[in-house]
Amino acid sequence: MKGDNLQASVTPQKVSKKQKVSDKAVVMAKQHLRVSRKPVLLSGVQPGKLITITPTHFGNVDVDRRYQRDKITEEINDLIYVLQNGGDIPDPITVVKRLYKEDGVQSGKLWIIDGQQRFMAHLECGRDIRAMCHEVETLEAEKAFFLAMNARRVVGANSVVNSWPGAVADLLKRVDGTVGHPLYGRVMFKASGAEMIGAAILVRGLLAVMTDAVGGGRIDHLLNAAETALKGPRQRLKAEAFLGLIGQVFPHGYAPILPVVALGKVAFERWSFKIETPASAVIAKLRRVNWKAEVPSYAERFRPVLEAHIRRLWK
Repeated sequence: MKGDNLQASVTPQKVSKKQKVSDKAVVMAKQHLRVSRKPVLLSGVQPGKLITITPTHFGNVDVDRRYQRDKITEEINDLIYVLQNGGDIPDPITVVKRLYKEDGVQSGKLWIIDGQQRFMAHLECGRDIRAMCHEVETLEAEKAFFLAMNARRVVGANSVVNSWPGAVADLLKRVDGTVGHPLYGRVMFKASGAEMIGAAILVRGLLAVMTDAVGGGRIDHLLNAAETALKGPRQRLKAEAFLGLIGQVFPHGYAPILPVVALGKVAFERWSFKIETPASAVIAKLRRVNWKAEVPSYAERFRPVLEAHIRRLWK
C-alpha cells in the first residue's frame, strides 16, 4: 500500500522538453554551489536619504514580521543604558518607504530594515533617531534588502529562510500552513518547539533530493542553488514528495541535518524514473530508526553509513 501524500508519479519513456528543463535546473543548481561568493545584487531599491525621525512620528515606524526578527531585550536594555547616561548611538537605522500597494492600499509607514533594537531604545527614551530612508518597489525587493543589510551579521539560518524572497521559502511556508500535511505547523522559521524541524535543515534535504548535492556553507548560497533546482518540473515534484516523506519519517520533530540529507540522497536515487512515496511498512521502519544510535556522531563522514541503512529499509 502506498502513502497518500504524493498525488502524481512520473515515469518518462523518453527525454521530454520538461525533462530537459529539469536536467538544466539540476546542472545550474550544482553550479551555484561551486561559484565563489559574490555581492548581493539589489533591484527595486532606490538610493537612500538621511532623515531624522522625531518621537512624534515614532508611531509611523513599524517592522514586518514576515522577514524581521523579534526584538532582543538584552540588547535593547544595553542601548537604553547608553542613551539614558548621556551617550549617543551614531549609526543611523535603515528604513524603507513602500512604493507598492498591498490589498490595494499603499502604506504610509516607514518599515525598519536594519536597526530595530536601536529604534526601540530611542522609542523608550523619547529621543530623535537618524535613519537612512530608501524607497522600495516590491516586497521581494524589500526582503532582499533586509538579507543584504544583515549579511554582515550572524543571522540565524532559519531566519534567513524565513526572509528569503523566493519559491523555496514559499514552498516551506505553504506546507507549514496546510492542514493535514505531515509538516503542518512544524517548520521552524523563528520559533522553537519539540515538534518542529528547522527550515534550514529542510533546505539541505531539498537540495539533496533535487540535485544529489550535499550542500554546506552559507544558507543563502544553498537557497540560491535550491531556488534554481526548483524551476525544474521533476525537481519540484521531488521536493513536494520529499517534504511529505520527511514529515512522516520524523513524526516527533527530531530531524538532524545528516539523516535528512541522507534520506534526500536515497530518495534522489529511488525517484530517478518514478516519483512514488514508500510503502507504509517502509515508512514505519524508518520512523523506528534510532538515528543517534546509528552513528557515533553526525559528522559528514558518517553520511554513507546512514544512506546504506536507509537503502536496506527502503526496498
